[in-house]
Amino acid sequence: LNELPCRVRDVAGQRVFAQQFVEKAQRENVSALEEAEALSKQLDGRKAGQPSFSVEDLAKELGMSRAGLYGRLALTRLHAPVREALLAGKISTSVAGQVAKLPTPSAQEKLLKEITNEEAWNFPFSVRQVQEIIEDEYVKQLDDAPFDLKMEYATAPFPAVPFTCVDCPHRSGNMKDEFPDLAKRPNICTKPECFGAKCKTYWIEQAHEQRSAGKT
Repeated sequence: LNELPCRVRDVAGQRVFAQQFVEKAQRENVSALEEAEALSKQLDGRKAGQPSFSVEDLAKELGMSRAGLYGRLALTRLHAPVREALLAGKISTSVAGQVAKLPTPSAQEKLLKEITNEEAWNFPFSVRQVQEIIEDEYVKQLDDAPFDLKMEYATAPFPAVPFTCVDCPHRSGNMKDEFPDLAKRPNICTKPECFGAKCKTYWIEQAHEQRSAGKT
């Protein structure tokens, strides 16, 4: 064509990303991880210039649901092997979102190995099955903790943890934005090794008190 009809207009800076994001999603086969990284970078950049800018604000600009945007951002928590499995199609985006709940590389890799085992009787695993595995093997119920959830414990191997279980970012009640399905279960610990260390510290303290009182 010698001539091509087009429309040129000025666009406010904060709208540029929204239009680019929507147009790319329509024209290109953009992976969920690429979307997650782009959204995370945009959110960090906007917060740097406007501290009050929130996930809700970005969701409105993009025409996305709040839960959908948080679901994408959760993928940035994935460690390298899980990212590779997602890109290779070994696990679905929904399953990857469940794996992202686990905070440590070792836990994520252990779960990944279990759910990508093609010899398992229920392979491929559904989202619900992965949720059940996580609840059975990778988390602890804080309601069952022997220690006070509002107490600070300097526990090895977590001597510098500056928060209580109530404030901990690995408590499900503090992860409701990233993982809305946890809203009805606020007292789940997603870092069981820390839970175990606190239990050990608590029982050592109890033993010391008993000995100080002359008991065995």
